[in-house]
Amino acid sequence: MERSELAAVNDEQHRQYFEPAAEDTTVRLGRLLGADVLILYRIKVPALRERLFAVEAGHMSPVTIFSKAMRVETGEDVWSHVVTVEVGRVRHQTVEVSFDHTIWHALNRGVDEMLASLAEAVVGEQVRSETHRQDKQ
Repeated sequence: MERSELAAVNDEQHRQYFEPAAEDTTVRLGRLLGADVLILYRIKVPALRERLFAVEAGHMSPVTIFSKAMRVETGEDVWSHVVTVEVGRVRHQTVEVSFDHTIWHALNRGVDEMLASLAEAVVGEQVRSETHRQDKQ
């Protein structure tokens, strides 16, 4: 990416943060970046209120990671994956407003699983492309 393109990318990111993020916006950003495919994700963690009361309840909602790969040219979803990881039993007596270690561990496990699934999808696509190319010859 050229330095001269940074302003356009920053404008697009600003729109995504302060306007509803639509897929056509994502496609525009991908084109600005010169990408073929963009990977989008959303992470859902237990809310602050739930974390504050987790000591009494003994457990929290799972960490969920929603991810997908979108082809920039067409806006088509070419891969999607949802990972749900249980947070585990909450045993600590002090509750932090920030992320605690229990959530971080669940988040790390979820991200690792999501990346493994993405790597598997990429390898599968490479094999299909190579097979298709050989069949044409």
